[in-house]
Amino acid sequence: MTTDIKGQKLSIMKCDACKDGYLIPKPNKDGDFFLGCTGYIPNGTGCNRSLSKSAYYEMLGLSETPAPVHTIPRGFSKTQTDPILKTAVVKSATSNASNDEPIIIEKASVNKTTHYNDIDLNNILHTILQCVSHISQKRFYGITVLVDVLRGTSGKRITEMKLHEIEEYGALKALEREVLIHIIEWMIQNHYLLRTKGQYPVLHLTFNGIHYHEKITSNQLKQLQKTLNTPS
Repeated sequence: MTTDIKGQKLSIMKCDACKDGYLIPKPNKDGDFFLGCTGYIPNGTGCNRSLSKSAYYEMLGLSETPAPVHTIPRGFSKTQTDPILKTAVVKSATSNASNDEPIIIEKASVNKTTHYNDIDLNNILHTILQCVSHISQKRFYGITVLVDVLRGTSGKRITEMKLHEIEEYGALKALEREVLIHIIEWMIQNHYLLRTKGQYPVLHLTFNGIHYHEKITSNQLKQLQKTLNTPS
């Protein structure tokens, strides 16, 4: 997702500083791009959070090689068997069109283990985030598909996209569906996941989600535990 294709691989991210803004591609004075917060105000009263292209690439393990641009010549049909275009069309239809390896989420080290039904909540959150990363390599999906994968649910969509081959498939089958949805909603509210708007919302990792091991706290885990144990 981007607001300016000239920013190459720079993608929109939830701002980890002001919480209500987004880091979007913005041009430098030299014509290059960086990520800057939408809450920026020139007089200094807004959010000044920014992220350089090199820092963003290093964070996500991206190469400096420019993203390839595929153009369709005038009068050329997408259905023709051009090998380059055919590959591009297949990727756009079945995945996030990324050739990069999935983002590896590092598990957090917390002082005290917090459990829900004898399951470590730190393990649960880490598993969910890593599952989102692996699913996103194939295609971006919403909460329903994520829960189906985590609980090991079978179905046409799961098998067609080979989501049953993901490492986290069935990893949280011990948790009830409603509980998993509650946890994922909590992760969205606490900015570890981003849910897009629109008719078909999908999930993305946020800056906090990618840096889970640095951002999660024992207090947050206790807060989540409390909400899970509180009758609705």
